[in-house]
Amino acid sequence: MEVSKDQELFFQHPWVRRFLIFVVLFVATRNIWISFWLTIAVVLVLGYLFNENSALCMFGKGGAPGASCAGDDKAASGGASGGASPGGMTPEEKDIYRRLNEKKERYDQASLKEKEVAAKKSKYADPALVYMANLSLLKDA
Repeated sequence: MEVSKDQELFFQHPWVRRFLIFVVLFVATRNIWISFWLTIAVVLVLGYLFNENSALCMFGKGGAPGASCAGDDKAASGGASGGASPGGMTPEEKDIYRRLNEKKERYDQASLKEKEVAAKKSKYADPALVYMANLSLLKDA
């Protein structure tokens, strides 16, 4: 199922995600108070304690400046992490980058060929050159 850009932007809004978490928990528990408190707990745990960009993070490497995750954990582990390094790219991002570069190269080659064809056409499409060529043909006849 395809999701449009507007729908992606809608789901990226934090309050929409929190409401969806509440809805899922409400459907699971059928109790509004339990689902409310569970939603608060899930948002706190996922949004702050497990978020590498949070100042309150407990796990992970990297994070926001001043965050506990941004400490000396990177030096102690030797920089080996399961995912991407904080300044690096994930494998998915590398694949996207590679495909975009290939597409750019194809576009550049096609535009270069179009420029060459346009240059050849413009040489013959110059009205002064066409006029001179026609005059020389008329003089020879």
